[in-house]
Amino acid sequence: MNPTLQQVHNINEPLTDFSLMFLQKDGFVADKVFPVKEVPHKSSSYFTYPRGSFNTPNMKQRAPGTTVEVMDYDISMATYETQVWALGRHLDEQIEANADPIINLELEATQALTLQLQLNKEINWASTFFAHDVWTSEYAGVSGSPSTNQFLQWNNSGATPIEDIRNMKRQIILTSGNVGEPNTLVLGKQVYDTLLAVPEIVSRIVYAQKQANAALVTKDVLAQLFEVDQILVSTAVQNTAVYPNESNAFVLGKAALLAYVPPVIGVRTPAAGVNFVWNTYGPSRITSYPWMPTRSTHVEIESAYQYNLISADLGGFFYTAIA
Repeated sequence: MNPTLQQVHNINEPLTDFSLMFLQKDGFVADKVFPVKEVPHKSSSYFTYPRGSFNTPNMKQRAPGTTVEVMDYDISMATYETQVWALGRHLDEQIEANADPIINLELEATQALTLQLQLNKEINWASTFFAHDVWTSEYAGVSGSPSTNQFLQWNNSGATPIEDIRNMKRQIILTSGNVGEPNTLVLGKQVYDTLLAVPEIVSRIVYAQKQANAALVTKDVLAQLFEVDQILVSTAVQNTAVYPNESNAFVLGKAALLAYVPPVIGVRTPAAGVNFVWNTYGPSRITSYPWMPTRSTHVEIESAYQYNLISADLGGFFYTAIA
């Protein structure tokens, strides 16, 4: 009698060269939009120059023998305060010693904790910058007949996103006193995909590809159409349910942010936002050490940062850009 399938193979023996682990790929934008400023202290202050006096005409004619008109301006202070975020994982000594070779608990903990930090940053960035009533200039998307500070949602027939971006850019330049032309557009994944199907954009992308006689990177063509230096698209996803239930949603919703980002951050620099990072913690740090009370290895990740809205006038938000 021949042996059975079950007798010749232990079905409970796992593969040694394959396993499944669902970690998000790099679709995070939180640390890619505004410049990072490393700081030596958890909190401190910085100088700020009110722009009103700079844009107020003060020049006057000077008659012979008279003194020159004098210009005045103020210097004020603003503050930042980084927050320390941390998360850890215990690796029991007995479980770690008994794990199959394909399982690397410490490496897996590092990967999972790193993802948690990225997700935490994306959520905090969105609540700071990618939200209603944050920026001085804000347009609300509507399904028809836009009025003041409204635009036709980009998923509707007849939508004109190129003109909408142009109008917002002009509004930001005026409101901010022309200290920097908005050069960065941040989009949620759903909005980006919708823009690629808008007829006025599709026709121009097709034309650009034909002129170049090559397949161009779509995002680069879109940036040229909007006259911005870069377009950043977030694909970050969070589970909004209580685990083990799962209800996934994009962290950046159906909106768009147009903002001025300086090429470098330094003295006397205008900026819409800055990411202050306490350099004691680097951008982040991961440590591993014995946890003797439970005979475990403890792995933890820490980061100290604050996303600061520096000038609400240097950004414009498209609220409910699509339905």
